[in-house]
Formats: sequence, C-alpha cells, structure tokens
Amino acid sequence: MDNNNFNPNMYNTDTVSYDAPAVVPAKGLGIASLILGIVGMLSCMSGCFGLVIGIVGLILAINAKKKGNTTALPTVGLVLSIITLVFAIGSTIFWIVIFAIYGLSIFAVIAEELSLLLL
Repeated sequence: MDNNNFNPNMYNTDTVSYDAPAVVPAKGLGIASLILGIVGMLSCMSGCFGLVIGIVGLILAINAKKKGNTTALPTVGLVLSIITLVFAIGSTIFWIVIFAIYGLSIFAVIAEELSLLLL
C-alpha cells in the first residue's frame, strides 16, 4: 500500500469550526476600576487620598461601561468608588473640622496619648 496518497481526513465528513473566544471590551478598565474601588474602600478615611482614588475609580468604571463592558467588574468598581467618595468626603470634612478646632496641636495630644499607652 502506497502511503504517499494517504489522507487521514478522507473519511471524515463532519466539519468542525471553532470560533474565537468572545472578547470583552475594556476588560482592563473594569479590572482597574474594581481594584481602585477596593483600595479606595481601605483608604477612604484618609481624606484626600481616598478622594483621588474614588474619582479615578469612578472615571475608569464609567469609561468601561461606555465602551461596552457588561460584566460585573465595572459595576462593582462603580459602586465601590461611589461609596469611597461618600466616605472620603465625610472624612475630609471631619479632618478639616478637627484641624480648625485644635490646629496642629492635635498631633501633640495624640503623641502624648500614645506614649502613655506604650509606657
């Protein structure tokens, strides 16, 4: 038998076509907004840093949704960024009031209280 003309697919009449996996648009933006939402929730009581993280996370989540990302990542990032902004605004107002009342002497009071606790 001559193997030069052998075709292994000669008797296979079924054709199988494989489609490329679906590409999620702006997936990176959704992931970034989720990460910034989580980091923002952890740092929202710091005031200004929480504000910056919340605003950037909010912008990334909105851009991901505008570009057609319908997964849960940008939605959760959006919600976490909004919560971060609310807490960060409250925290910023709190720290402004504390510094307006006590000034920088509040740091001396905190340092004294910490030294009493540690001794």
